[in-house]
Amino acid sequence: ISAASRQLGALPSDFAERVYAGVLGKIIGVYLGRPIEAWSHERIDRELGDRPAERIDYLTIASVQQDLGRSDEALASLQQALAISRELADDALVASTLGSIGNLYQETDRNEQALEFYEQGLAMHAAAGPSASHATQLENAAGALRNLERHAQALDYYERAATMYQSLSLTADEATAVRGVARSLKALVGNRLCGFDGP
Repeated sequence: ISAASRQLGALPSDFAERVYAGVLGKIIGVYLGRPIEAWSHERIDRELGDRPAERIDYLTIASVQQDLGRSDEALASLQQALAISRELADDALVASTLGSIGNLYQETDRNEQALEFYEQGLAMHAAAGPSASHATQLENAAGALRNLERHAQALDYYERAATMYQSLSLTADEATAVRGVARSLKALVGNRLCGFDGP
């Protein structure tokens, strides 16, 4: 130590205590980690990791992938987020993630698939009661229905979304929903004027 101290300069007065604390910490870490040292990385993440934060990471990654036009990769990331949401047994998170998958399908013009995921999410939202997320998912489902030219159903969903937004005092979102109602109603009336009953 004396030769090293001459090269590095004077050692701190509590050097021995620091070394002792470091060695002791290492021994404790090895001892306490022994029961899980054979675990896989996936098992450590599953049982000890921060799963809610990991879910958010997957949602963020999916958003970036979607912006880059890599919709298949985005879907895989969203499916990972959905699996974590189900593992956490949180119906609100599951419903929200189902809605995100629906959004991806709708943005890539796969409206039938979008509707399937929206309906699953809406069923879970209905059990939990009105919320902003529920109203938004109703509005998104109405958009998919409108894209499929199922205007009568779209109108019903927009009206339900508008009513829910109003009950939650979310006036800006309510206005958006009402504009959607007007567009669907106009399309529905236009079809009837042309001699078509519409879907």
